[in-house]
Formats: sequence, C-alpha cells, structure tokens
Amino acid sequence: MSINLVYELQALINSASESDTDKGIALYLLKNIQRVEDITINELANECYTSISTVSRFCKTIGLANFAELKQRIGEFHLTSYESMSDNLEGLNFQQGNDVLVNYTSEIGNALSDFASSIDYEVLDQIISLMHQSDRVIVYATQLPAFFAKYFQYLMLLQRKYIEFYDLQEDSSYSASQLTDKDCAMVFSAEGNFIVRNRQVMIQILQTSAKKVLFTQNPGVKFIERFDQVLFLGKRNAPKMGRYKIQLLVEVLVNRYYYYLENLSKTENKG
Repeated sequence: MSINLVYELQALINSASESDTDKGIALYLLKNIQRVEDITINELANECYTSISTVSRFCKTIGLANFAELKQRIGEFHLTSYESMSDNLEGLNFQQGNDVLVNYTSEIGNALSDFASSIDYEVLDQIISLMHQSDRVIVYATQLPAFFAKYFQYLMLLQRKYIEFYDLQEDSSYSASQLTDKDCAMVFSAEGNFIVRNRQVMIQILQTSAKKVLFTQNPGVKFIERFDQVLFLGKRNAPKMGRYKIQLLVEVLVNRYYYYLENLSKTENKG
C-alpha cells in the first residue's frame, strides 16, 4: 500500500496551513521523491529547516514507525509507479500510431459490455442486502481501485450509508482485526493484486466471522473459496481492463443500493 503514502502526503499538503512544519516536510518529500531513498534524516531536517526529532514525529503522524520505514515506503512507491506506467505505455503506445487510442477505447468498451452482459444480478442483490444489513462495511483496495473505493465511499454517504476505507496499511490491518459477524468486508481486486500484496491484512479478514465479499474478474484469485460472495466482473480476456470494470462496478452498486432503499421504503409504507 505504499502508493497510499503519497496520497497521505498530498492530503496533508492540501489541508495544512502554510506555516505548518509537517506541510513543509511533506512538500519537500513529494518534490524530491526520486532522491528520498538516498538522503539521511539529518539531510531532510536541514533541507526543511527543522530538527531530527520533528522529522521523527512527522513519520509517526503519517502512520509510520520511523524514518527508515518512510524510505522503505518511498522505495515501494517507485516500484509500484514503474509497474503502473509500464501498464499505461503497453496499452497506449503512441509510437505505434495515433490509431492506438481508438483500439484502446474499443477494448475498454468490449470489456465493459462483457461485464454488463454477464453480471449475476441475484448475487449482486444479495450483496446489496448484505451491505444494508451490516453494522459496518469496510472496503479493501489498493492502487487505482483505491481511488474508486474513495469515490464509492462518497457516493454511499449520499445514500445515508457510511462505508469505511483506509489508505494506510496499518489502519486497514486494525480495521480487519476489529471485524465481527455483524460486519461486511468487501475487496475490490479485479486481478487479485490486493490479496497477493496485502497478505497479512487478507489473512486477518479471512480469520474473522465477518461476511466477506470479493469483486474480481479473475477466477483464479487466491483464497477465492473463502469468500461468502463473489461477483465476477466478466471474463478475464484483457486483464488490464479490470480497472475500468471496477469503476463501472461502483456506479452499479450505488445505483442498485438506491433502488433497494426505495423499494424497501415502499414495502414498509404498504405495511
């Protein structure tokens, strides 16, 4: 979940005042992210005109144990960024000509049509009902699906349902440890990357009595048999199209939940 560290730094910069020392440190880290792995805590303190102890407190403020873990997370971010950019260049290689964009969008359209034509509405509605009945609904996701999880969280607030989502791995781990049989854990993982890269959190979730829901297009996802409900997002003909299916999934879940509440209200009024 190293990429979420960058989101955390961005959020801190956007919300802190200009005089906030933490904002200065976060801004320096993002502006110099390519060389953070090579600097010492003394150098960072000097560059930010602050003390070593302040940098150490900053690390704890953003959920890290120390400066060494900060450097480790930045290193993981570089690896994740390389993988993401490689995916982008593979799908949109304009050196092959401008027609590549037409081909790419056509591939997206085919993937979304496949999702729409193969969705199991019975399973979908069972998940919607489960969301409504659960005391807590916590979404687990990483990388691009994490963006969609936040968007899902916002849209569900409009439906008067609070959905939990945590950027930092420590917070995700803690939330998983607190799950009960009245809660629902939902995993957005088109290819299964969250499950593979966040094994500790995933095992914590599986060891609880909470209801477990998986959204994926990969029938070979590890631990898939341990989930109570699995909604498949169509065929896995184009693995990289999974991100667009997750985005559509969010729209479908919110829309379906809205009509679930509406129908529930009509039934109660008749009674």
